Amino acid sequence: MPSKIKFDRNQLENIKDLYINQEKTLKYISLLFNIDRGVIKRRLKELNVKLRTAKETKNINRKNIDKRLLKDFYVNKKKSLLMLRKKFKVRFGVIKEILIGMDIKIRNQQQATDLFRYLPSTHKKQSKSLKKTLSNSNIRKKISNERKLRWLNPKYKQKMHKIFKALNRTGSKHPRYIDGRSDLRFLIHNLSEYKQWRIEIFERDDFICQICNKRGNKLEAHHKKSFSKLLSEFLKEYNQFSPIEDKETLIRLAMKWKPFWEVDNGMTCCVKCHKTEFTTRPK
Repeated sequence: MPSKIKFDRNQLENIKDLYINQEKTLKYISLLFNIDRGVIKRRLKELNVKLRTAKETKNINRKNIDKRLLKDFYVNKKKSLLMLRKKFKVRFGVIKEILIGMDIKIRNQQQATDLFRYLPSTHKKQSKSLKKTLSNSNIRKKISNERKLRWLNPKYKQKMHKIFKALNRTGSKHPRYIDGRSDLRFLIHNLSEYKQWRIEIFERDDFICQICNKRGNKLEAHHKKSFSKLLSEFLKEYNQFSPIEDKETLIRLAMKWKPFWEVDNGMTCCVKCHKTEFTTRPK
């Protein structure tokens, strides 16, 4: 067992002064004395010092950041948020909040990638090593599963929605937004014709997955010719109508457009097989 670390009275008073009067964090004090944070916590408790909550430490970290310096690094020197996080030793959220508070526009994904191209060679080397690790399919699967689990949490969804709002990336300003067709897609999927089309496919295939040959479970109707292709063909045919302004007329036309409701274009799949066999990956 390791021996208990002993402090002098002067050292204990110094730790107390750093924590209470100078408002230094436990991390800062532990690095200063080269001791684990847990040891300093215990010593402060012995001295009857009330430890700060997570919110209080966040506010202190915010106070310690030089706003002028942060603005200079981000706007003039064009440093990334990752570099600023390492420089000021604070979370991304804190840096974003300070920048938005100073009415500074946060760069979008495209602007950030354009800047990254002109960074020094050391960062490029890091990106090469990252590419090598991501080339491993198992690591990619792990990352994708973690991201999917995050989005299942409603608190994370709300948090991300606030960030997207702050970055002006909601609705028509979202990078994946294409002339209002996402809303149109959703409305077509909610039609009674679409539900009827699914039932007809399930009944034809006797509620059996056409890949693993298992009956029942959670079933999905897979489009042999993808729905996005059908939708783009539909919009080309009726290009005189706008998918934003003329949604109601387009939905009425979609109800009668035969390629959407061809039973031969569908096949029954269970959720697992549908994900593994027909997930679209960028080429």
